[in-house]
Amino acid sequence: MELSEIIHKNIKIHAKSEYPNECCGLIVKLNNETISVPCENTSKTPEKSFIIDHQEIQKYNSNDIIGFYHSHKDLLDFSLADIAFSEKLNKFCVLYVVDSNILKIHKPNGVEIPYVGRPFFLGTLDCFVLFKDYYRRVLNINITLPEIDHPQRYNVDYWKSKEAEIEFAKLGSPKWINNFLIDNDFTEVKDLKKYDILVFKLPMFKFECHVGIYLENHQILHHLSEFSAIENYKHAYKRATTHIFRHKTLI
Repeated sequence: MELSEIIHKNIKIHAKSEYPNECCGLIVKLNNETISVPCENTSKTPEKSFIIDHQEIQKYNSNDIIGFYHSHKDLLDFSLADIAFSEKLNKFCVLYVVDSNILKIHKPNGVEIPYVGRPFFLGTLDCFVLFKDYYRRVLNINITLPEIDHPQRYNVDYWKSKEAEIEFAKLGSPKWINNFLIDNDFTEVKDLKKYDILVFKLPMFKFECHVGIYLENHQILHHLSEFSAIENYKHAYKRATTHIFRHKTLI
């Protein structure tokens, strides 16, 4: 993907104006003209990461957004998060390294994102997407994820609110995850075996909204916080587990 010198210049100006924090923005094609659109970095740690508010993204047709850009202070290459977002969204990623005055582009090429160390971004890289990717790659089982059409669906803090509790009740809370799994040929079980799906009710939420994969030897793979991880299936997770499901092909 070739970008004009004007876009290069605008990205550099934006990056320097936010330095040492990371800047971010979109590359949009409108009426046969490609432009850069500066966005606010809403990350809680802007000095080392970036988040583009979905309200900014929703201003444009998905097909009009052809890429996104951001800056690093001195890190010379794309992070795993950069590559993961580029691959999942199928949009190219532009990186400008301010201290070295280097600009480079990552084009989506189908690279498989690792299970461990994924950055968290609700709706794009979260526990359900990890579940779907793992089952497709390891077990050749395709999972159809539930679609939640809500203006706040990408806002994690919203889902902790009382209003969200009411919204999930409309989906059949607390059984919406159970129904989604049943629709994908899972059956609830009482014992625990490798590849089983664990459903969790976390303390900060009023309803079940998290899933993990049991890997045997008392370990689980899940994406709960900033990065996906393999963790011990410790007492706190066992206490939070409400259901265990197994795919029909594994029974």
